Amino acid sequence: MTHGADSHLLFETAHARCARDGGAAVLTFTQPTPRISADILDAFHRALDACERDRLPLVITSGAEHFAMGADLDAELAAAADGRTEALERLLERYQRTMLRLRHGSVPTVAAVHGAAISGGCEVVMHCTHAVVHDYSGIGLGEASIGVIPGGGGVKEFALRASQSSDPTAAIEDAFDVISVGRVGRGIDESLQFGFLDAAALTRSNDHVATAKRVGMDLAATHRPPAANPRFAVAGPDMIERLVARMRPARDRGEIGPHQLEVGSRIAWVLCGGDDAKPERSEAEMLEFERAKFLELIGMPGTQARLEHFNETGTLLRN
Repeated sequence: MTHGADSHLLFETAHARCARDGGAAVLTFTQPTPRISADILDAFHRALDACERDRLPLVITSGAEHFAMGADLDAELAAAADGRTEALERLLERYQRTMLRLRHGSVPTVAAVHGAAISGGCEVVMHCTHAVVHDYSGIGLGEASIGVIPGGGGVKEFALRASQSSDPTAAIEDAFDVISVGRVGRGIDESLQFGFLDAAALTRSNDHVATAKRVGMDLAATHRPPAANPRFAVAGPDMIERLVARMRPARDRGEIGPHQLEVGSRIAWVLCGGDDAKPERSEAEMLEFERAKFLELIGMPGTQARLEHFNETGTLLRN
């Protein structure tokens, strides 16, 4: 990265550093294996405060091999396992608010991605104004594999994008197939195919940070954030049943366990906007649904078994 006279450190935290570099600010995750922690959520807000004050685009990247490997919810999940869910609910709400600020802020946000952007890291990418992605990248939502649903706006975002597509029904079916099995796109093309990247807001570059700065400065001149809390059409209860029905034969054949059907049914419920037949939902309502079903799954023995197994062995339990 080149540095000029207008380049200086804005702030540094335990897990991130933010520097002005010419006409952009660059927020860099500094953990050896980045995870979206409470410290990083604070850093997003602090960086956006500075950028909005000085009218700078914000580039978000990582100094490690990977962009971000999920969200750091360990302490909150441990408390929730003992029935104390208040801290987890607060952190999920804060995470969602932060993603909305990346989306709806007055300056453009550009994710400069190299390596893996998984789960919480993927949700950051999906909520930025633009993504500049290195050929060596893997992007996806893996939450279903550990027994929960995406809780930082990932399901909401797929539902919103489906409502804007030429074939919303097919888009919802494709989104369900991706989220319910925890797919990760291997490289840019597969990440596009699975819906984690938007072709209209994507630049391919192996000089991803420098390119992201240029893209951000270009966008800043005409940036108009999308309207906050949009309402959009949702698929409704008939589609929920249709999606769940797609999983039952695999459960009956023993290809997936009974708990995976529980996880899938809750993904379908959120993705389709709930079961009371309202034709539209707001972004805020969809995020509330995500939190509710995330917390519901955390309280289930099947999810607790998966989390315990993963923490002890590093492998996934298929229950």
